[in-house]
Amino acid sequence: MIWSNDGDVESGRLDRLADAFELHGKRGPLSIALGDVSGAAIRRDRGSRLRGLPVLALRLRAGALVSIASLEGVGALHELVEWIERGGVAT
Repeated sequence: MIWSNDGDVESGRLDRLADAFELHGKRGPLSIALGDVSGAAIRRDRGSRLRGLPVLALRLRAGALVSIASLEGVGALHELVEWIERGGVAT
């Protein structure tokens, strides 16, 4: 996975937890509770991409934007959106 949190780009793995997920990279984990997500959308436009890949753009209630790209393709992003939706966040 590749992600950007307010401009900082990092790569690593994503772990799903019961009501949150964590992105693990060199700078340590970034934990995102599903209840903190106010919106989620897959973005394919050129300006939103990370390293040329489509992203799952997550808007957090605190106002931050986290973008997540998958080296496995956009299908992995769709699976993540479905999982977030089951946690109560509409896209």
